[in-house]
Amino acid sequence: MQTLFAQLNLHTRAQLVWEEGKLISDRSDAQHRITLYKLFSFYVEVYCDLDFTTIEEIRPVACPELASPASLP
Repeated sequence: MQTLFAQLNLHTRAQLVWEEGKLISDRSDAQHRITLYKLFSFYVEVYCDLDFTTIEEIRPVACPELASPASLP
């Protein structure tokens, strides 16, 4: 399922995350606000600019432990 998700365009991935995803946590780095969602049987990270005006990337992660430890509840 992750492979299929990764092949979708950014707009479709965003729509799926907003409609079906469950917010787990968020964090920031120097350039991004990164939000972790559970989507079906996997997790995705949504990378936005710090002002939340642009989604730069949405990518699946195999498990939340692969995301930054600071992102976990």
